[in-house]
Amino acid sequence: MNSTNGSSSRPASDLQPGDAWTALGLEAGLIPLAFLLGWLLGQPALETLHLRAVDAGLGALAALPMVGVFLLIVHYPGRFFEPVMRFTREILMPTLAPLGPAGFVLVALLAGFGEEMLFRGVIQEFVARSWALWPAVVLAAVLFGAMHAVTFDYAVLTFGFGLWLGAIQAATGNLMVPIVAHFLYDLVVLLYLRVIYPSSPPASSPRP
Repeated sequence: MNSTNGSSSRPASDLQPGDAWTALGLEAGLIPLAFLLGWLLGQPALETLHLRAVDAGLGALAALPMVGVFLLIVHYPGRFFEPVMRFTREILMPTLAPLGPAGFVLVALLAGFGEEMLFRGVIQEFVARSWALWPAVVLAAVLFGAMHAVTFDYAVLTFGFGLWLGAIQAATGNLMVPIVAHFLYDLVVLLYLRVIYPSSPPASSPRP
């Protein structure tokens, strides 16, 4: 999910009701961007998308490790992940809260489709075709992390997730797998942060 609200120092009191819809619009805008870039590069964004139930199931399984990492970071962030947790509490969730559960589903769906079409469907596939597969996976992950660089730690985290999503795209050859994994991960994260996390604050992390 692309966190699109700018500086993490912006106070929640400055947020406007339309910010949630702006974030939603930016996520939606990645879909035509993916189609446009794919057209320019001669790499159709949905060329490797195949609608198969078994691959949807693989996508659901592929989301589990990412959700596990998320839960560890939420409850035991340590010093390294404190900035992204602060950004999440003070900016991301207050911004998206007006959307409600149905809006969270839409955000996750748009992020799953738009970001995976752009980074795995176009960039990774184009570089793999033009150069080599694993450099393509790494490059797409670097760009994926850079797009999410609201904090350094979040950029590192999303780079790692980008490697995982790129690897499962390379292994299965079906864009449906990372799309489903990305969608389910984002949906679980948003619902958890909205419903469960507020009443279950993270444990104090031991200091080195």
